[in-house]
Amino acid sequence: MPVRRIVLGLDGSEGSAHACRWCAELAQSLDAEVVAVHAMELPPYPVVMEGIAPVPSPIDPDLYVVWQGAQRQVVETEWCRPLQEKGVRYRAVLLEGEPVAMLLDAIRREHADLAVVGRRGTSALRELLLGSVSHSLTHHAACPVAVVPPPERHG
Repeated sequence: MPVRRIVLGLDGSEGSAHACRWCAELAQSLDAEVVAVHAMELPPYPVVMEGIAPVPSPIDPDLYVVWQGAQRQVVETEWCRPLQEKGVRYRAVLLEGEPVAMLLDAIRREHADLAVVGRRGTSALRELLLGSVSHSLTHHAACPVAVVPPPERHG
């Protein structure tokens, strides 16, 4: 079965960036379109997270709209850079909600032939306590899932 559309899960982590580079190579070789999905649950209060724009409280709609634009800019210009550099056809999609549910919905809605996510390389205990997006996708996605391990560290 040919791979024409790939859903790529992005979260700003090193593992996610490595998965994006891997996906860009694959998509280029297959002439496939990539739907780059960033899904997150919004907190009820303002927070600052490394690598993404500060998250405002959804209570302030004006600030929230500004934040959405800033976050979209980060995803499209920084996180999707490997796709741009390889000349891959792609769309960036930002979704609000639990990441596994949002990715499964995107896979179904986009009729994805393949899903690609990175693995953060967290400990088994941390995965048990927090859950794993990659683990959940491999069990519930309606298409094959490529889980890209983090890059090897030398030294």
